[in-house]
Amino acid sequence: DVKERLLAAREIRSLSSEGRVMTVEHDLAVADYLADYVHILYGAKGAFGIVSRIYGVRTGINTYLDGYLKEENVRIRKEPIVFRKTAKETEKTELFLQFPSFRVSFPGFSLETAGGNLYKGEVIGILGPNAIGKSTFIKMLAGEVRPEKEEKPLKKLKLAYKPQRLVIEPDEETMMLREFLSARAGKSPSGEFSRMLNYLGLSRLMERKMNFLSGGELQAALIAVAIMQDKDIMLLDEPSAFLDAEQRLRVARLIKSHVEDREIPCFIVDHDLLFIDTLSDRVMVFSGERGVKGAADPPCPLEEGMNKFLKDLGITFRRDPQTGRPRANKPGSQKDMEQKESNRYYYVE
Repeated sequence: DVKERLLAAREIRSLSSEGRVMTVEHDLAVADYLADYVHILYGAKGAFGIVSRIYGVRTGINTYLDGYLKEENVRIRKEPIVFRKTAKETEKTELFLQFPSFRVSFPGFSLETAGGNLYKGEVIGILGPNAIGKSTFIKMLAGEVRPEKEEKPLKKLKLAYKPQRLVIEPDEETMMLREFLSARAGKSPSGEFSRMLNYLGLSRLMERKMNFLSGGELQAALIAVAIMQDKDIMLLDEPSAFLDAEQRLRVARLIKSHVEDREIPCFIVDHDLLFIDTLSDRVMVFSGERGVKGAADPPCPLEEGMNKFLKDLGITFRRDPQTGRPRANKPGSQKDMEQKESNRYYYVE
């Protein structure tokens, strides 16, 4: 989870006092927090790869996002990736429904979540450590887990649900991707969906059997199914897992534009802070004791929720002035200490 990633990054950084350390990382927030210098790898998937010159970590990540390596006169992406520079750009106000509070108990674990409002076209990001009840909450919304009060706020709605685990049935393993998408979504993966499939990098895989897809390709396929399905609401559990850095940002933009265009709400559980920051309008913060009890606040503004979550981690973030992306401050840096003193762990100005 996020806390474990950043704690691991902190430990890995400490190894640099004994020698040089090289890592490969798809979580750009962690890479920024972890690294001093970066190489950019680019090329054509499955064909060739090229390693760039070395960059300072901020310049290197910004160059990667820009898509143009000036010193090498190489463009690796048609368009730059930019981020919003405020958390208040996409405030939603049209009420979709009110969902109730939930409580559920298992042997050795209990979960209580607050209710709240859900607005049309908004994405609610769900933050919290592992084993605290985030996936259980999504399963209650999806009807897979029954809460104690028997509340079923979504029972009359059509749901598109992508679970945390990437599971396909035995009879689906030998299906072509095209057949799998048609069977799961109930419609042909063509026409209006062609652009989406190409954006996800799936168009070239349509005649490949499902049991030959990589983890990232299967993740993209299941996200495509959720987008293709007829639905009133989307529930996505860890959609960025197995995706590389560029795929994660593409998927974030795709999901956000889709729910806004269709005016449907979406709940997303994920551990990539950059991913959550990119697409969330509001967030729910889960806390408690791992594997024992969990609790969730009602949805709150992104700035408020991220500040609470990061304060618990003891990590501060600022926004890069060039790209608008969130950047983790190095522990003990002047910026880190200034933000902690002012209680601004999530810096949005």
